[in-house]
Amino acid sequence: GLLAQLYANEDPERVASLVLANSAAGVGEQWKQTEREVLTYNRHRSGLPGFAALGFWAATSRLPGRAGDAAGRHMLARVWRNYFPDPATAPPPDTAWLSGAHSSVAIKTVAALRLASASRLDGLGSRLAAPVLVVYGDDDIYGPSPEHVRTRFPTAQQAILDHCGHLPWIQAADAFAALVSDFYTDVRMPAEGSTADSTD
Repeated sequence: GLLAQLYANEDPERVASLVLANSAAGVGEQWKQTEREVLTYNRHRSGLPGFAALGFWAATSRLPGRAGDAAGRHMLARVWRNYFPDPATAPPPDTAWLSGAHSSVAIKTVAALRLASASRLDGLGSRLAAPVLVVYGDDDIYGPSPEHVRTRFPTAQQAILDHCGHLPWIQAADAFAALVSDFYTDVRMPAEGSTADSTD
């Protein structure tokens, strides 16, 4: 979701529609706020031993090469479980998702997000002519930071899904599918041959 916002900010004329499902808020100080909120969430969901294990894998993920990648994937698998009300009964994470995760890339990306100015996305909602849908779960991993996104897109269709965490396509699949379907029913997609891209 954050990458989609950054893309729309750079090339708004190439975006025909934008769906932000459980997006991080922004860059710079807004990204740091999101990190703090997600850290608090994971500490609560993990318990002390689980949170200590997360810290271990996070530290080890800074090792170079395969060792760092393997540690990063262990960390992601634990975080994935925390996305569910009972981490012990969470479905296993997708192995293709995990195998595509590389710690060195993640570390560089996070460093760039922290250094960027929080004002970078200011005014995006007014520059972007495309229709926007903003969705969060009522038990998402964030605290108040999604308000930055809601404020950024004041004319967007906004939704909060009940009994849903950070994965609405799994945790509120029917409601999420209906929401997206209704949104795109109302969206006039660009004519064939247009250069606009649908971004989500």
